[in-house]
Amino acid sequence: MYGISVIICTYNGERRLIPTLKAIINQKIQENLKWEVLIIDNASTDKTFELSENILNPHHEKIDYRIIKESKAGKANALIKGFNESKYELMLICDDDNWLQPEYLRTVS
Repeated sequence: MYGISVIICTYNGERRLIPTLKAIINQKIQENLKWEVLIIDNASTDKTFELSENILNPHHEKIDYRIIKESKAGKANALIKGFNESKYELMLICDDDNWLQPEYLRTVS
């Protein structure tokens, strides 16, 4: 299905994720664009899962998101999980310390 899956792999990303997720929330998207955000929590021992939920949940009507736990350590395992879980044809890998410009997804689509 055409759309964009934004895959953010993170391990103990509690300190890095806030500006990354705020940049996702602030994306200027065309109304007809289908997109989702997948946070792949790669065996974190901090509050990455809770932090992600607290930031994204108030925006659930605008952003289709899932926070998925991957127990096998390593970015390759997290990426594979993200690829397998994504719904859309285009997949954008975004590290947990990357801040997408507000027009980024509009430009990519």
